[in-house]
Amino acid sequence: MTERQSAHRENIETIVVTAAARSQTRGSWFAFIISMTAILGGIYLVKLGKSGEGVAAIITSLAGLAAVFIYGKKKEKKELNEKADVLAKRMNNKS
Repeated sequence: MTERQSAHRENIETIVVTAAARSQTRGSWFAFIISMTAILGGIYLVKLGKSGEGVAAIITSLAGLAAVFIYGKKKEKKELNEKADVLAKRMNNKS
């Protein structure tokens, strides 16, 4: 019974990890498509002679991408630090 429960738990963890990876990949593709649409739209506006609006669209989309990247890196670093702290506490408690 314990072996069945362990196998079931491993199966569920595999499904969750796979779904999370697919979700991240899908989100990255959607962000790429939206960003490229905004940048290409800005280039099109510049070509039409609406340079202010076109440049604003390009800069806004690039600034949004940079902000998301920076936020993601900060969040990732924070999570790694928290995990390292938890691991260090566990190691100290075992000693």
